[in-house]
Amino acid sequence: MKRSLILWVVLTVCMLIIYSPLLSAKTIALWLCDEGSGQTLKDNSNNGHDGKLEGKTTWDTGKFGKALKLNGSPDRVVVPGSPDLTGSSAMTVEFWVNAPKQADYHIPIAKGVKGPGHWELYLLAGVGNFSSYIPDLGDFGGTQSVTDDQWHHCAMVWDGSSVTLYVDGKEVKKWTGLDGKKIVADNQELNIGSLVEKALWHTGLLDEIRISDVALNPNQLGFSGSLAAGVTTVEPGDKLSACWGKIKGQ
Repeated sequence: MKRSLILWVVLTVCMLIIYSPLLSAKTIALWLCDEGSGQTLKDNSNNGHDGKLEGKTTWDTGKFGKALKLNGSPDRVVVPGSPDLTGSSAMTVEFWVNAPKQADYHIPIAKGVKGPGHWELYLLAGVGNFSSYIPDLGDFGGTQSVTDDQWHHCAMVWDGSSVTLYVDGKEVKKWTGLDGKKIVADNQELNIGSLVEKALWHTGLLDEIRISDVALNPNQLGFSGSLAAGVTTVEPGDKLSACWGKIKGQ
């Protein structure tokens, strides 16, 4: 009886470990930025949203593993357009950034040209405050600077009625009263490192960029560790068989 109970407990733990990436949110795209070479930025969510490096975009030491290194114009990564890259009624966009002080606006990530369907996360000119502009919802200017040559985790969460900005896991500012609004989901391309219009180029390092089609709570954001821990190259069934095999061998 005791052995059966132990086996049941261990098996339950295995299941939680195996399926833990599925318990948080549906990931639209996840770019770990760990390639280290080549001209392709792989979408580690396996949803096929791979990007192409342009200009002199290269790789450097990241917050975790490697990171994208952008040096302003014409450095950027272009991801082909897809409606999947927008959560129309809920969305979370997050990334790690290490950027120097700057005079102009910086755009770490943006989708579509400015207008319906466009969304962007930007660093405010001069002060470098992490902010977001979504024409379908509004302009959300943050109050926390992230342009100090240090790594910072930035996240924008849209839950269908409010937009909240987080820096390093802490809420910076929240805007409410947005009930009934949606972001237009269209086929416009996504750029990492500039606007789609090839303007407001980003300078610095970017790492572990993730888009989710739900509003993540603070505990689900990737500021506490690498998102690579939730990425697997084997199927859950294979992992379960391996885990069960280890249990039976005890």
